This record gives sequence, structure tokens and C-alpha cells, in this order.
Amino acid sequence: MTKMMQFGKNTSYALSLLFFFLIPFSVSTPYIKLLPIPTPAVVTSLTAFSAMMFYLLCKKTNRISDPLNHYEKSFLLLFFAPVATSTLFSFVLVNKFLSVEYLKYFQNSLPTRLLYYIAFFFLVTFSLKISNQYTEKQIEGIVKLYALSVLLLIAIGIWQLIAFLFDIPFLNLHTRSHLHNVSGDSLFNFRLTSFADEPSYLGPIIIDFLILGWLLFKRKISYIFVCLLPSLIVLIFSFSFSAYANIALLIGFLIIIGMTSNKKYRRFSIISLAFIFVMLIVLYITKNELFLQFFMPVLGRFETLFDIKSHSRLYMYVMPIIWLFTQSSFLIPIFGFGPGAFDFLSMTRILPNRTSFSVSSNNMYIDILFEHGLIGFVSLTVGLILLFLKLFKNRFENKYYFTALLLFTHLLITSLYRADFVTPRFWGDIIIIFLLMRIGGNNRKKIYLNK
Repeated sequence: MTKMMQFGKNTSYALSLLFFFLIPFSVSTPYIKLLPIPTPAVVTSLTAFSAMMFYLLCKKTNRISDPLNHYEKSFLLLFFAPVATSTLFSFVLVNKFLSVEYLKYFQNSLPTRLLYYIAFFFLVTFSLKISNQYTEKQIEGIVKLYALSVLLLIAIGIWQLIAFLFDIPFLNLHTRSHLHNVSGDSLFNFRLTSFADEPSYLGPIIIDFLILGWLLFKRKISYIFVCLLPSLIVLIFSFSFSAYANIALLIGFLIIIGMTSNKKYRRFSIISLAFIFVMLIVLYITKNELFLQFFMPVLGRFETLFDIKSHSRLYMYVMPIIWLFTQSSFLIPIFGFGPGAFDFLSMTRILPNRTSFSVSSNNMYIDILFEHGLIGFVSLTVGLILLFLKLFKNRFENKYYFTALLLFTHLLITSLYRADFVTPRFWGDIIIIFLLMRIGGNNRKKIYLNK
């Protein structure tokens, strides 16, 4: 390998390591505003550009022999093709609406969103194209550095918990660690955020760590004390309803996998399901006061959870769909309002509590439907289903496929309450999933669940 090739490889790999290490920081406003341009955008662009340049250098010397496979191409095409159709249709809408707000969105938010899409498309495409230049150990190193960064997030979260309980100094991070929308007595008047802006941002990243940690920690005792217990402590005291629901759905999915496994794990899954069911019945009948007070920051929010007039998030889930399908033109539901068009809603709609509409519904599927229309929603759904079926079919092949399946399922769940499909964490997970699939394809060894 020439010096130029080695330099390109080292630079690209170093920036990839930096990109994955900084993923957890992308949920912190001080980090985002560290540079005049949003810091995650700068890091993503540099990493994508470096990967592209290294790919072109390798191609020039005929060193690239591992192009994108069918599933990678299909997913990228099905996700990004509707971006183009929706963008083209927005040129029609800007003349049709004659709206100052839509023109402002068209001139500002639309170009910004397109730049993000381009950066992430190049990042994923060229990161996968050059991945054959890295050893399996180097790829594992990327995942390890992401896990190390999440461990730092968790450590600061535990420090924050100790600070709340024993009144010791803590970082002045200005996060949303206060309780809100809660009625009833609670044992605590705080929620853990670590350096994230709010608790709901913690769940997706920490659960990434729980899943990837199962692959990274060779000794399960290390996994329990270094990964599992610290993660659960921070998640529990984050009092994030979405994180609790996320874990519950993942456990349910694991039970389903166990049901499709051998006799031993089917029995274990049935026992686990029965235990959970009995515990829920006991808690419902006894209504333990200590339990209710401990989890009141979560349970207290159930009163308004399904009230569209009181629950802003539900309002942002339902109303954009209604507004999309009640337009005078039948083409708008088909092509959508344009990439990033929730910004247009934030300028023209208000919530029941008289505050401005958010720039996102906090649900990827609803955001895609509103912005890219039925074409985008159907295309995304097909892409997700194809990838899920591939992973589910090979779930017992080896630990890499199994981990990729859990991580992808987790990504589908988090997309229900975090529309982070233009963030480093979403596309970082996509890269990891595809890399694990590649490694899994080269390690055709059945894992314990299917013995």
C-alpha cells in the first residue's frame, strides 16, 4: 500500500472513530452550537468526504472489490428516492400556496434538510464501500468507541443522580431535568438527563449500548456490572415513558424470538411471559403505595396520554395526518409538503396549549408521511420490511445477525417517539447494522439459540 493510500485509510478511519464517538453528544445543545455551523453536520460532512476520497483513491488503484450489496442498495434507494420527488413537488407548491411561511420554509429549511440528506447518503454509501479495507477488529473498534462514549453519558448520569440525592456539585448543563405533566405524589422531583437535553433522548442511545454491549463484552459478568446495571439505573431514574415502553417492546420481541427457537428457550420465554403477567396483576391489585410514588413521574402522565387536547405529542401525531389528507389537491398527499416541511407547520399552526407547533412530530413515520407523502411512506415501509425480513430469517445464524436484528428492531421502535432520521445516531446505527450483516455473512456459525 502506497503512503498516499495509507494516509487516506488512516484519515478516513480516524474520522469514522470520531463520528461514532461523538454520536451521544449530538443530543446536547451546547455541543451542537459549539461551531457556527451545527457541529454534528460538520463532523458528518468531514467523515463522508474523507470516506468518498479514500474510495476514489482505492478505485483508481483497483483496490475496491466489495460494492454495496442488494439490501444496502435497496434500502438507500427506497429511503432517498422519495426525497427527490418530494423536493421537486415543493417547487410546484411554493407557486401554488403563495404563502409567506411556505416561501420562508422553501428558502431556508428545505435546503438545510437536503444538505443533511446528502451528507448522510454519502456517509453511509462510502463508509460501506470502503469497509472491506478494514479488518473485522477495526470495525469492532468503531463499535467499541461508540459504546465507550455512551458509557461516559451513563457515568455522568449516575453522577447527576448522586448530586440530586446527596446535594453535591454537578455540571451546570441547563437540561430538562424537572418534572412536568405529572399529578400525584412522587418520591422524586427530578429526572436524569446526563448531558442530553431531555430524558427521552437518553433512551435510544443507552439501549443501543445494552444491545451492542452483549456483542462486545465477552464475559457476561462484565456485561452485567459495566453495561446492564449502570444503564438500567440511569434509564429508570430518567423517568422517560418512551424509554420504559421501548424496553418493554424489546423484551416482548425477545420473547417472540424465544418462542421461535428450540424447546429450551421456548420454555424460558413462556415462563418469562407468565412471570411478567403475574407481576402486573399483583401490582394492579395491591396498588403498592411505594411503587406508585416511585414511578409517579411516569404513571402520572397516563391521565393525559390519550387526550389530544391536553397531550401535545398526541396532537402532533394526529393533526399533521389530517391536514395532509384534507388538502384541495390530491397530489399533496401523494408527494407531501417537502423535506423538512414540519418547519412550515411550526410557523402556521399552534398547539392546544397555545404554544408553537414543533418542527417535528417526534415520530419518523409521521414526519416522512407529511413531508414525503404516500410515496415516501410506502417506500420507507417497504425498505424497512425487506431489511427486517432478511435479519429475522438469519437471526440464528450467528451473534452478528442476532445483534443486528435487535438493533434494527430497536431503531424501528425509537422511530415511534424520536424522529431522528436526520441525526448521526440513526445513520450510525444503520451503518453498524449493515456492517454486522456483512460480518455475519462471513461467519456462518449457528448460535446458541438454535442448538
